[in-house]
Amino acid sequence: MKVCNGFISNSSSSSFIVVRYDEIFSESRLTKLISDEHNKLLIDFGFSMTPVYCPEQFDKEKDLEYFDNLNKEEFGFTISEETIQHIKKTYNLGYEVPCNQDEVIEFLLKNSIPFRASIHYDEYSMIYNGNDDVLILSNFGHIIRELDDPEIKHCKDKNGIRYFKKDDLITGKVCYYV
Repeated sequence: MKVCNGFISNSSSSSFIVVRYDEIFSESRLTKLISDEHNKLLIDFGFSMTPVYCPEQFDKEKDLEYFDNLNKEEFGFTISEETIQHIKKTYNLGYEVPCNQDEVIEFLLKNSIPFRASIHYDEYSMIYNGNDDVLILSNFGHIIRELDDPEIKHCKDKNGIRYFKKDDLITGKVCYYV
C-alpha cells in the first residue's frame, strides 16, 4: 500500500479554474463566490483572467488574447462597451501547471478557495466547494485511452468517485492518487 506524507509532487499537467460569480448574465443577480481577499491571493499566486468554466479548456495565452481583443469586430459585429465591461468584471481565474500541481491544491485548500481542477492530464477532476469536502472523480475515458489493454480492471479506482476531507489532504493523512 502506498503511503503519502504531505503533498507529493509528480510529473503531470493540471489546470485550475476559480469561478468568481454564480450568475453572470444579469448585473442585478451577480453573486460573488470568492472574497476580494481571495481574489488578490489568487492574482498574487499567478492565476490569470479567463472566460472559461472548465479547467481542461484553460489556455492562458489564448485567454489573455481574448480579453485584449474584446472590442475588435472579429465576430462580424461590435460588442458594446457596457457588455465588454460586464465580461471583464465577471471573468474567472485560471492557472495551469506542467507538474507539481500539489502546491496549487494545497494553496487553494489552505485558503478555503473553491475551485475546479483537471488533474494529471485530465485523469481526475477535483472539485472543492470552499467548505470541508473535496470531490475527486476519475475520468475513465482518459485513463482507458492511455492503457495498452483497455480494460477497466486495470484502473486503480473502480467506482470513480472519492470524497476527502480538506484537512486530510493538507496534512497528508490521505493521498488523492495511489
